[in-house]
Amino acid sequence: MDFGADQDRPTYVGLANTLIAPAAVLAPLLGGWIADGFSYQHTFAVAAVLALISL
Repeated sequence: MDFGADQDRPTYVGLANTLIAPAAVLAPLLGGWIADGFSYQHTFAVAAVLALISL
């Protein structure tokens, strides 16, 4: 699949990494908060629901 010209590919990769980075920082914090406030079962339940949504 082509989304743009080959010379624009580094820009698209950089943009994708910039948009994904906050999730990589916030996900462990949110998971720890859920595990601390509720239980690990709730953490895995939330992860499973989000995984199903992403399909």
